[in-house]
Amino acid sequence: MNNRIIKDIRYLETKPEDYHGKYDGILGNIYHNSPDTKYIGQRISRKLNEFGFISGEFDHIYINLSPKLEDNEIRESNVFLDKQIKVFDYGFQISVFNNLSDFEKDTKIKEITFNVLHWIYKNEDLKTQLIGNVKNLIDKYNKRLTIKYKTKETNHYRIDLNFQIRPEENKSKLIIRYTDKKGNYSGTKKAKII
Repeated sequence: MNNRIIKDIRYLETKPEDYHGKYDGILGNIYHNSPDTKYIGQRISRKLNEFGFISGEFDHIYINLSPKLEDNEIRESNVFLDKQIKVFDYGFQISVFNNLSDFEKDTKIKEITFNVLHWIYKNEDLKTQLIGNVKNLIDKYNKRLTIKYKTKETNHYRIDLNFQIRPEENKSKLIIRYTDKKGNYSGTKKAKII
């Protein structure tokens, strides 16, 4: 088995038998998501990725909201998409979710995500501790969470590339920090946000 570092967390939904209309399986058709919902999983997974979180043979976790399970019940799904993707069903009623405000929906999605992560890795103390650390960072910074992407360092300079996923409105940010170690500006840092 190849152990992989987590790459993504996505949200799906179970299609009710009596549903008619457009349906692609992605959260938003039946469970009315907020504008930020899908980015919550990206922030959590990318921060775990930054810390080198080994998710197992799979590196994508799909959380499928389902009214067919008891509230807050978690099950590993029988759906097989690819060996790199693992699907987990999470019980939550459609009407309850749809009656929440956007802020409450985002709070609930974060809670669901961390519940599923803790459920998957419940027997692995180091992983649950790392999940708890990321939860604390998400609670503290929310959309403004900074994720380290890459660092390049020589004897003369250091460049740090960090990013934020849609911290405000519709734009993500790349944060570039440059440190000149040898020149006239030795020890000074410059930052640029793109």
